[in-house]
Amino acid sequence: MAKATASIATKLIQIFFRNPDRADGRALSRATALRVGLLFGPTAFLLTLLRLTEHSLLNTTGARALGELFWNMAPPPFLTVLLTLALGWLAHRAWPYVRPVWLVAGTLILGVGLMLWAVFLVPPWLGGWMTAEAFQVLRWDLLALLGLALTAALLLERLWGWPRTALLAALHTLIPLLLLLPIFEVGCIRVMGSPLEWSLLAYVLRNLGENLPVLASEVGAAEVVLLLLPLAITLLPPALERLPALRRWLRAAPAPAPGRSWQMALAALPPALLLALAPATTLPPTHRTISYAGMARSMLADPSWEPEGFESLAASHTLPFDMENLRLAPTDSTRRFNVVVVILESFRSRSTTPYNPALATTPFLDELARRSLLVEHMYGIVSYTNKSLAPILAGVYPELSREIVEAEPGAVPGVGLPALLRPLGYRSAFFTPATMLFERKDRILNNLGFDDVRGDASYAKDGFHVANYFGYEDRIMLAPSLQWVDEVTATGQPFFLSYLTLTAHHPYKTPLAFPRQPFAPNDPALNDYLNALHYTDAFLKDLFEGFEARGLVDSTLFILLSDHGEAFGEHGLITHGDVIWDEALHTPALLFNPVLFPEGGRITGNRQHTDVLPTVADALGLRLEGGAYPGRSLLRPVPDDRLLYHSARDGNMVMALRQDSLKFFYYNRRQPMQVFDVRNDPLERRDIAEQISPDRLKSAELSLLLWRKSVQQIYHDRQTELLATR
Repeated sequence: MAKATASIATKLIQIFFRNPDRADGRALSRATALRVGLLFGPTAFLLTLLRLTEHSLLNTTGARALGELFWNMAPPPFLTVLLTLALGWLAHRAWPYVRPVWLVAGTLILGVGLMLWAVFLVPPWLGGWMTAEAFQVLRWDLLALLGLALTAALLLERLWGWPRTALLAALHTLIPLLLLLPIFEVGCIRVMGSPLEWSLLAYVLRNLGENLPVLASEVGAAEVVLLLLPLAITLLPPALERLPALRRWLRAAPAPAPGRSWQMALAALPPALLLALAPATTLPPTHRTISYAGMARSMLADPSWEPEGFESLAASHTLPFDMENLRLAPTDSTRRFNVVVVILESFRSRSTTPYNPALATTPFLDELARRSLLVEHMYGIVSYTNKSLAPILAGVYPELSREIVEAEPGAVPGVGLPALLRPLGYRSAFFTPATMLFERKDRILNNLGFDDVRGDASYAKDGFHVANYFGYEDRIMLAPSLQWVDEVTATGQPFFLSYLTLTAHHPYKTPLAFPRQPFAPNDPALNDYLNALHYTDAFLKDLFEGFEARGLVDSTLFILLSDHGEAFGEHGLITHGDVIWDEALHTPALLFNPVLFPEGGRITGNRQHTDVLPTVADALGLRLEGGAYPGRSLLRPVPDDRLLYHSARDGNMVMALRQDSLKFFYYNRRQPMQVFDVRNDPLERRDIAEQISPDRLKSAELSLLLWRKSVQQIYHDRQTELLATR
């Protein structure tokens, strides 16, 4: 086995990394120049295509097919090739000793340098595909490639034997890596609508196994071709060198002249200066990482920002919650009701019928809302499922980073509703069609105190549709959960039961047998999403019919709400993970019980996920003791100036503060604060920051910084305490 492995490795080295020259000598021959040119030329061409695609994606809204984008972006790189070949032919005829110029530097610089003149000199109808902003995106990456290519040529001219082989091996390895990063960036922008930050890339790499199914769900034919291109480029030189015609051409080359790499550098200097000295164009903040230099800056820079003296101010600031010793105490008005909390995956308010009567996506939810207390303004904190569980079920703010700290043993700094209700005789269970393996959801739920946790591995799969990379359609959990209800009811105990649906999660696929409706015929992704909501609505109807058949409706408090909404390009962003616009934060919510709320009604004011815990206590006539909590009962009024906080998964990237009708967006000083009047501008289209006083803006900034600091401090102190007790 070892011999076979060594033989294969030797053969690969001979094919890929052997010295392409047939004669000894320290010079950059035609064969070596060809090898370098075939590596760097196509790399520059593909990089140009990718960067222009990223630029185009960030300047449009909504996901677009890669094939369409590549077709639209094709003129610049193809013109680059044509111009380069023409200039290379002229250089070859005029300067025979530097034939490698057009192989090493030509495709990288000469054509792109002329594209600069297209930006400033040619009429828009001829060069409209090339803007000053697009050129700004391209030029530093192409200069970096030029420098790398010339450095490689210089070293290859002076190295021989195993050092040259090692350098060739490094080049063949480096080229695919240089291209994979912008390929991943294109995919990130196309799917999420936002550029790839270093923090996100590092998180995906650290959790690659968990994220592979998510990544694979977005891979189509165009993506497969893209991912194979870097491999094809690194395979191209050894493949072409085996062609008989090329071999004859290489053998017919004159003896290489030593010391010619400095002439290549001189030949590349004018077009390099065209790139380096071109008029600078200010790029929007969304473009800050779509270059190698931008990604390096995001890796090295600390994304958080705190004003001078902030540490002492934060030390004296009251922590936003202290709930580790919280308990529920019975009162004279305590009522023994079952509690069912249904968390509707990816439901956004504007796409449901109770909040948008023009859409018939959720007719059952609409009918139920007429008999319920409907929450007009319910908002999430972080628009991510596993960051929403602790706020909904334990009333605490989530930890504000991409890491799922809440899954660490004992890491949730509070007591979940299942654990709070257990001393009062309640049994608890959590049902979801989703896998428990992704981000250790089972550990989060164990931290919240559930007696029984069931995911996709707990159910019989026959006859049920695979909804997505996380699990099955919602109906797979219907019968098992009702069976659990029967078992608990037979013991005479009350129960706390929570559901998390899944079908409405990206990519929004419903069972083939489920009848689809043309809710948004001109937008396939949105139409899939709306049909997925329609399917989950049908599941809710079946669930309530199951409770009605058991006579449990009057004795059960139902709380229906969503973990987060979903973005479909309303602000240039897709999906939900780092979206803090209201398409991802404003979610439906209602309370239903025909005995407690016989007339139904509306709950006004700004509300948030942390309000669920005190609402359950209030509805059951229980008193919360032994702690301070951030939520407010939905059954009680809240002041108009109540502060609500929101964050991207990484609180260092962007946060938002909501007070009355104003919503402040804070980007940690990477770009100016934005302010929207969501009462008069519910779609958040008109930034009114210029109308807000500087003192008000500074107050909002300080409030958000103190919130982030104190929440992180609570989780840090909790982890420190746990480590000390182990």
